[in-house]
Amino acid sequence: PPTEPPETPARSKSASNDVVVIDPGGRPKDKDNYLADIAQAERNRRSMADASVIVVTDDNLAQHAEGGKLTFSNDPVVNEDRTEELYDSSDNRAEQEAYWRSRVRTKRQEWANKVNEIYELEQRASDLRIQFYDADDPFYRDTRIKPEWDRTLDNIVEARRAAHRLEQEVADVVAEGGRAGAYPGWLNDGTDLEPKERHYTADGSAPVPPDSVEPTMVEENP
Repeated sequence: PPTEPPETPARSKSASNDVVVIDPGGRPKDKDNYLADIAQAERNRRSMADASVIVVTDDNLAQHAEGGKLTFSNDPVVNEDRTEELYDSSDNRAEQEAYWRSRVRTKRQEWANKVNEIYELEQRASDLRIQFYDADDPFYRDTRIKPEWDRTLDNIVEARRAAHRLEQEVADVVAEGGRAGAYPGWLNDGTDLEPKERHYTADGSAPVPPDSVEPTMVEENP
């Protein structure tokens, strides 16, 4: 038997810098394809290692876009199909509200003013009637009071027709606003101005008061 132990091979100092590949063992099914995959992986690794990473910002965009075409836009692109969805109509709605409120209120005020004019003319006609029958001078009565009285009666007829027309115009504006999508609260503006009584008809005459009916007398048995 040998008297000295077998010498152990010295470890190479450069072995620590070498790439060690551990083969799990076994022979690949296709040796050529196996070597091709290894070569492709190595090429990919080297290309990634050699390539430099460039971060493009707003400051260096023009520099790295050499040879290309830049398009600058200040306005955001909005899909035309969503224009109505994205459009804020709050300002438009405020304008519509002011328009319809002003329109119906103005028309109701005109109607109320015309009805008040009817009452004033009727009072004037009543005063002229009294003056006509109280006048002692026939010439003054026929040349001054009677013509003015006739003009006042004609003005009453015209005022009644105008009041009836304005009432219809108010109804037409309300109907138009409803078709246009105006809210009922807008169209009710000025309802407190509407006359409580309609002292007129479409032809300009005063409404006929209802006939008074005498109560039925029931005779008691004697």
